[in-house]
Amino acid sequence: MSLFDKTKAAEAENFLDLSLTYAANGTVAVVAFNRPKKVNALSYAHFDELKRCCEYLGRVGSDVRAVVLTGKGKHFTAGLDLTAATGLMESVGDDPARSAFSLVSTVRKLQDAVSSLEHLRVPVIAAIHGFCIGAGVDLTSACDIRLCAKGTKFSIKEVDIALAADIGTLQRFQKVVSNDSWTRELAYTARFFDPAEALQ
Repeated sequence: MSLFDKTKAAEAENFLDLSLTYAANGTVAVVAFNRPKKVNALSYAHFDELKRCCEYLGRVGSDVRAVVLTGKGKHFTAGLDLTAATGLMESVGDDPARSAFSLVSTVRKLQDAVSSLEHLRVPVIAAIHGFCIGAGVDLTSACDIRLCAKGTKFSIKEVDIALAADIGTLQRFQKVVSNDSWTRELAYTARFFDPAEALQ
């Protein structure tokens, strides 16, 4: 086992909300959201770990030639953990301007985590199944290739909890689907769409 392999094994054990495994003799890294009992709802720790994982997989000397992003259990992800979003909204004080500035650093960290998928030097393939809601769409929009199982349900859900889909979807999704008006409809209505409509 090389020094890189030992480091890889040690770092993989440090992820709490992600699972990092390897396939194809170590050339494919499989990164999976690992909270199946909570429908893989994404905590802030998920985003921190995802960025750290992507930085690790992008190191020079890695044998990894592709990354697969998926979710353990029945669903890819149900999006942002609403308890985390509630905590974020409760932190808003009396002065709206100062509160907005305090949120900027949190939003920027989330955006950086999503962008870490886009910045990886190898292709990132999203393997989507079950629910892909809210932040799940943000994340898959930053991937190079998106594949989904039959029966997958997608939604740009942020508007339903008074948030903007501003950690990746609004910046990337319309380019992925080549249809700005459809993107706006989905972002404004938060309705579900299926693989057939997504493909179309």
